[in-house]
Amino acid sequence: MKTKEKALLPGSIVLAFLLIGVIAFGGRLFNLEMNRFFGTKEQDVKREIFEQSQSYVHGLTQELAKSYAEYQKASPEDKETIKAVIQVRFAAFDSTNLTSPEMKTFLTNMRGF
Repeated sequence: MKTKEKALLPGSIVLAFLLIGVIAFGGRLFNLEMNRFFGTKEQDVKREIFEQSQSYVHGLTQELAKSYAEYQKASPEDKETIKAVIQVRFAAFDSTNLTSPEMKTFLTNMRGF
């Protein structure tokens, strides 16, 4: 009877390691699937928070002020180029974040809305 118990012991160890490997692989696969689903939503939230941050708004406000100064001095051809750059760069910028009425008007005129 003792010989059967000793023979089962190595098989049990192999089975235990195999079971641990299967559980680890399954857990990793589950984690990847959850990250695929929730990861994009988490990044969207982080992006929204970033776009409302003071440093982001301040940086874009300074960039708009520089563009405004350049626009005032530019030739008609250069004004069109600056307008095109502003339309692309500030397409998703919320103009309600601007404190200066002059900058709000400038941005509205450049974007057309």
